[in-house]
Amino acid sequence: MLKIHCHSKKNSFDVIIASHILEHITNEKVDGKKRIYLVFEEIHRLLKNKGVLKIWVPHDSGWLNRANIDHERSFNSFSFDVFRPNHPENCYTTSRFKIKNIKLNFTKGKGGILNKILNPILNKNHLFTEKFLCGFLRIDELYVELEAIK
Repeated sequence: MLKIHCHSKKNSFDVIIASHILEHITNEKVDGKKRIYLVFEEIHRLLKNKGVLKIWVPHDSGWLNRANIDHERSFNSFSFDVFRPNHPENCYTTSRFKIKNIKLNFTKGKGGILNKILNPILNKNHLFTEKFLCGFLRIDELYVELEAIK
């Protein structure tokens, strides 16, 4: 079970890193709220204003996402939009973040020649990539930087 509350003080961190952990958070509700939102609210509490959350997760089109039986959820370039201040579905959480950076990685990590060729194409237009390219180009990893808004 994931511990949701950290004993650190509010506004303690400039940077928090979540590398391949968010996909393991279950969809169950705690006190009427999905656990994933509670995790983001705790991260938001811990970050200073303009503090950055760096996230690496498997992309929902890739083999990394499907290869692990423990993965509870999947992510794409638009999964974190709900945390934007003016997003129509941000009523599920009190956490607000500015999306600073999104990068799709064809293969996990630094990856080699295929990443050098494909990553610039995949990251040119995320909407085009998600709608048209993910059906046949399986993207392994999504990197996102979120900046806390307080």
